Amino acid sequence: MSFNIVFQIGQKITKSIKPVQIGCHRDHQITIGKYNNIRGVLAVKSCPSSTFIQKPSLCTSISGALASLVKKGLERRRVSQKCDISIDKVLGDTKQTEFHHSLPCEKSTHAAAIAELKNAVTHPSFHDTLTQAKQPDSKELSSGEEDGKDAASDHSSHDTLTQATQADSKELSCGEEVGKDAASDHSSHDTLTQAKQADSKELSSGQEDGKDAAC
Repeated sequence: MSFNIVFQIGQKITKSIKPVQIGCHRDHQITIGKYNNIRGVLAVKSCPSSTFIQKPSLCTSISGALASLVKKGLERRRVSQKCDISIDKVLGDTKQTEFHHSLPCEKSTHAAAIAELKNAVTHPSFHDTLTQAKQPDSKELSSGEEDGKDAASDHSSHDTLTQATQADSKELSCGEEVGKDAASDHSSHDTLTQAKQADSKELSSGQEDGKDAAC
């Protein structure tokens, strides 16, 4: 099973969600606390703790799934015992989560309840519940898609502005070349005008000399 949880500009990349891992005995430590409460610390690997710390409602789902499995196990044993399991504290890091849970339980049913707690955390359905809980929800996925779209839009706008700047630069360069050509044409025109004026002066001088010679 895979889920779209990683985003790039304008597209999604599919990344597989790794199932959680729970050891049979070493990852679930159970003790008897005050007032006959059964207390346990369940270490779940491949399960970042931040998800459950930020969303306490997920812990309610986990404790409910655990209580349901324990209750069914006790019923098979024909043991009458309420299963009000609560998760009192969540610790861990990016690699694993520690669920500190408690179960008020009569002393006469301690052995059966502890056995069913150990069985419940190895049940495939409980692992599936944990794996589903650690996934990003649809709102987070939607937010990631919107971020991807916004990034794509910003990138497109940047490209458009870059192209417009390049076009303006080309037009400016072209204008400078046209200006140079116009200046050159103007300079040539001035040179021709000056030459014509010089020829006219020489011609006028020649006519004056002719008149003088005739006299």
